[in-house]
Amino acid sequence: MGAPLQYRSEVDGLRAIAVISVLLYHAEFVSFGRDLFSGGYIGVDIFFVISGYLISKIILVELEESDRFNLLNFYERRARRILPMLLVVIWVSLPFAWEFLLPTAFMEYSKSIVSSLLFVSNLFFYNNTAGYGTESALLKPFLHTWSLGVEEQFYIAFPIVLIGLHKWYRRHFLAILVACICISLLLAEVISARNSELAFYWLPTRLWELLVGALLAAADIRYGRSCQTVLHQNLPTIGLCLITYSVLFFDSQTRHPGVITALPVVGTALIIYFAHSRELVGRVLSSRAFVAVGLISYSLYLWHYPILAFARVNENTTNNYDKVGWLGLAFIMSIGSYFVIERPFRKKTTWPTKSFVSLACVAFPSTAVIVFLLFPFNFDYFDIEELATNRPILMTDYSGYLNNWLDKRDNKTNAFIDPAKTKILIVGNSHGTDTYNTVTQNRHLFDELEVTIIHHSGRESWAPQYQVFCFLDFLKKGSNTCKGKEFATKSVLARVYRDADAILFSTRWSENDLMALQEITTILKHDGKTVVITSNAPQQPHTDITKGDTPLKNFIKIHRRFPVQAERNSIERITYENAIENAEMIEINKKLFEIAHANNAIFLDKMDYICDRKEEKCRVLTPEGHLINWDYGHHTIIGAKFLGGVMKEMNWLEPLQRQPG
Repeated sequence: MGAPLQYRSEVDGLRAIAVISVLLYHAEFVSFGRDLFSGGYIGVDIFFVISGYLISKIILVELEESDRFNLLNFYERRARRILPMLLVVIWVSLPFAWEFLLPTAFMEYSKSIVSSLLFVSNLFFYNNTAGYGTESALLKPFLHTWSLGVEEQFYIAFPIVLIGLHKWYRRHFLAILVACICISLLLAEVISARNSELAFYWLPTRLWELLVGALLAAADIRYGRSCQTVLHQNLPTIGLCLITYSVLFFDSQTRHPGVITALPVVGTALIIYFAHSRELVGRVLSSRAFVAVGLISYSLYLWHYPILAFARVNENTTNNYDKVGWLGLAFIMSIGSYFVIERPFRKKTTWPTKSFVSLACVAFPSTAVIVFLLFPFNFDYFDIEELATNRPILMTDYSGYLNNWLDKRDNKTNAFIDPAKTKILIVGNSHGTDTYNTVTQNRHLFDELEVTIIHHSGRESWAPQYQVFCFLDFLKKGSNTCKGKEFATKSVLARVYRDADAILFSTRWSENDLMALQEITTILKHDGKTVVITSNAPQQPHTDITKGDTPLKNFIKIHRRFPVQAERNSIERITYENAIENAEMIEINKKLFEIAHANNAIFLDKMDYICDRKEEKCRVLTPEGHLINWDYGHHTIIGAKFLGGVMKEMNWLEPLQRQPG
């Protein structure tokens, strides 16, 4: 039988390594274009192993000594450890969230608070985050509470399971733990290959890490911790090397959690089981500095992420010196919190059980209710374009404008009804919807035209979007699908195609589209259709994360106001320069022109009505101050209406208006 439960300073030192790894990862210190601590997220895995070890040892020691375990006392200790600091961070962060977050972000923040209080943060963020560690994820103040959700779910269920195993399967306890570890690890590896986000946030795929800690606790109690041989003396050093390697060389492409995660997990296990005061790693981890950081690690973990998130929201650009300052603030807040909040609430002499339970019963649900009642869980996207004219920062709310665009677009493929008008079928993705909106928002200006578009009836963000190359399948096979999704019905598509005088292609052109366009044009000409090919819309430089950023939006983020006329002129010129310097788009537009010319089709350049070539500017605001493009190249609804007026004024669609009805 090993030693009973006793304080181990090296475990607190290991907590310090875990929390520092996480802090360095979330701060994203960059040198020579490389994130220096790209694998720092494994700090959470270290925490999981430590938690599994300590919780299991607490339970098993009590069971071994008395063959009984007080569940209520255990849950009280967990609540004293977790809830006071969590509630403090929630209440302190609320005014900053109100000040800095955009409506859609604040709405999600409010929901994340409630989810953290219900111990389901991991499930909430799985459904509401596109990639842990991405730029957008770093702006979510409570994203880090996902790990608390995993641990809290473990704390609720595991003691009951452990008591049952100890009572009925004591002889096979270690074997059962090993089997469960293998099953959970296999599950993590399989699911990571298919759905990495689910594997990251889900308790069953993280359970093996916690159970490794439980296995260490059981082995410690049954066999004791050996430190007799030279090998045992060096195993903690090997463990530290495994952790260091993981922090420095794991990255966002690492299949995690999975078999590779065994490196930091085994490294942590080696330190927990073999570290002691007579070897180097144990002495270092037991030093005052490491133990001190370990003691404040929970506060530090809770404080650092909101501080970093709000700083990033408020600052347009950051450098390593800024990040050092933010982390310094997190340390100061954590030291104060440890002495003022954590230590007093853990002591029953300061907060007796009845007083603590009474306070928790009031503070815990009241926080959830106040957040639920007072803060917006639904933002009225429908009015964001008008609201933004008085509150310019709303123009940077990518999600708000996206939802407004989705709600106001016509998402049906409507049949043609007026035989006297020139009937146009628009084929394309979301940029085709923009062209459709410029006409339908100005029906009085284009009274000679009737337009419809091939569109999916669902409201699924960007996807699914119809693509030009899918139109070839319709022409050859009568297919109404694209990328596995149905668009309208076969009969409706056949009818609108039969009745259409012209087929207008408006899309963000891909290589697949270009490859199919020649054959499509040949078929359309054979069927007697007028073919209209439009260029790519002028686009701003973007990535999947920064697609909502434009020169105007970046200005508003920095200055929190509309630009004056001179500033607006400069922004419009920069927007124009960005458009004409996009070599890929220019090359594609050149190919489109050549295809149109070779097939006697009409070619229309969107640059003509979106930008002013003579002034070398691209329009960014309507005369009334409404945003024209809400991301790198998509029109707002009001922006589409304005551009439709410009389109009519310059007779951009005149070649179509001359077509017979």
